Amino acid sequence: MAFFNKGRRDEDGSSKSKKTNKKNSSTEQNPSNPSVENQAGGITPDNFVYSTNKDLNGKKDSEPMKTYKDKDKDKDRSKRLGRKSQPLDAASIRSRDEAQLNADSFVYQPEAEGTVDDSSFHGEYKTQSIRREIPSSDPYHPGASSLEERFNHDFEGENKILRRSIKRVGAFVLAMFIALMSYMVYFQVTRADALRTSSGNRRNAEARNKVLRGSIYDRNGKVLSLSTLSEDGTQIREYPGGQAFGNILGYVSNKYSVTGLEASMDQELSKAPGIESIFTKDFISSLINPEQGVTKQQEGNSLHLTLDTGLQRAAYEALDGRKGSVVALDPKTGEILAMVSSPGFSAEKLDEVMKRANSDEAYAAQAPLINRAIKSVYAPGSTMKVVTLAAGLENIPDLETRIFDDQGMIEFADGSTLNNFNNNVYGEIGLEEAFTKSSNYVFGSLGMELRAEELRRAAEDLGFNAPIKMEGMTARQSVFPTLSEAEVGNKALAAIGQGAVSATPLQMAMVAGAVANDGRLVQPSIIGSITDKDDNVVSESGEPELSLAMTREVATKVKEMMIKNVTSGSSSYQSLSKLNGAGKTGTAQFAVDDGTRVHAWFVGFAPQENPEIAFAVVVEDLADVNENTGARQAIPVAKDILTYWKNR
Repeated sequence: MAFFNKGRRDEDGSSKSKKTNKKNSSTEQNPSNPSVENQAGGITPDNFVYSTNKDLNGKKDSEPMKTYKDKDKDKDRSKRLGRKSQPLDAASIRSRDEAQLNADSFVYQPEAEGTVDDSSFHGEYKTQSIRREIPSSDPYHPGASSLEERFNHDFEGENKILRRSIKRVGAFVLAMFIALMSYMVYFQVTRADALRTSSGNRRNAEARNKVLRGSIYDRNGKVLSLSTLSEDGTQIREYPGGQAFGNILGYVSNKYSVTGLEASMDQELSKAPGIESIFTKDFISSLINPEQGVTKQQEGNSLHLTLDTGLQRAAYEALDGRKGSVVALDPKTGEILAMVSSPGFSAEKLDEVMKRANSDEAYAAQAPLINRAIKSVYAPGSTMKVVTLAAGLENIPDLETRIFDDQGMIEFADGSTLNNFNNNVYGEIGLEEAFTKSSNYVFGSLGMELRAEELRRAAEDLGFNAPIKMEGMTARQSVFPTLSEAEVGNKALAAIGQGAVSATPLQMAMVAGAVANDGRLVQPSIIGSITDKDDNVVSESGEPELSLAMTREVATKVKEMMIKNVTSGSSSYQSLSKLNGAGKTGTAQFAVDDGTRVHAWFVGFAPQENPEIAFAVVVEDLADVNENTGARQAIPVAKDILTYWKNR
């Protein structure tokens, strides 16, 4: 575009002489000349001065004009264009520049006050700005009226895109960082303990093989599990306790991992609590010199359990291979004296057991690898009447003197019924006799009379609906349902141990223990103490944790009724009476595809005065309801338990 004046022009468009240019050069040193200041500031398309040697009124300028370029350069340009430089007057300059500006959509916008006199254009233009005029039809810059606005529009648009991209990248990086940190926190904090003791933790397995594993003893010092070294220096784990202890002790195997107490107490037995015990001098030395193996490592700690080997074997043999469980404990200390799950297995023949479990469906259905004492739950049947009796004595005044009209059946609004066993009808009957005869009518009626909250609270005070705290083992939670007052039928079923009620054998042994201990519930324990290789005590069980499950007065009344149940009961109970025992039977029915099956229960304690042992027996999944009652199936097991305990 023709923006710049190549030389000084007079009114007729001819060029001035070099003499005039010398005058112009003298004016460059005059700082008071505005034109010079403009030249010093630089000539740009946005701020340009067209000048002549006269002002707009035709008067001669006081100083000659400062040219932007000399004539020689102007002549050179003309030669390059192949045409002779023609002098231009002011009108020609204006016409040419307006045409160029119109073509490029530019307009002049004067910055100084006043306007240029078009009729007498003589002299110089005042300082003027050239701004780009954007066509109204520009689809990319709607509403922009100048080059500056278009530039700002483009700059802002590009900034928005850039900011949006940066935000997306930043959000992605932040999300990945949060995900990574969450992953690390989950495994390093939340799951740390579980992973450290996990049977699949290869670090523990590697460290375990470098430590001579500690032994496990019963309460009397009898060896239940120990490790020996083979000729090549590898460990061999032996289990002298046999099948009776299989589900309690578990097993440790590089092939089948680790279970039971072997797993839960692995850190003590193998001295392998994770990274802390792995990166030791001895461990690093063993990596450098693998031949030194286990013989150069220290021995693990040993466990001393509260179990009694003789009682454990007596209970296991009494079950005689039937599916079931026995738990016996000290009601005052909570120490578990026996914990039997039948059928059991021999950990020394683990390959054979695993092969049979995978190939023999009948054997696998017996679930020999499950510790039923703490992992299986059953409807407790009439043994739950011990809990209902305690709730009734606590919340219903004069219950002991009440006479019930036992009609043998309770009919509910929906047409369903609750019947006594064998549909017996007892007529007028008191509370003690109703407990002895195990009247479903009376105890179902008590369940409907008691508020749902009162019944549930009595069960929870005895340990239902809460985890059982015990070192070395995790017991499955027993359940007593939360019912509304309108659910009268479900309340009646819950009161007799049916419906949605379920309990582990350990839980029901705790119920019997609370009654025997004057209403005080003791949290169970199975680890008596831990010793190091030199028989120094590392830790031992502290004072038992107690809670009040029922008042002493209520516990005394329940205890008396459990004693009366044995002394005045059928011939099946007489054997227990001779052993100075007390308790309550239960026959819990459950439906299957081909009919009804039962679990046979007995819970009790001995001796009757100052009890030393409380226990629960369950024989599960029996077919004949009438023949396989608690009295016929569970009491004989209880008899063998008490016989051993009395004669030990």
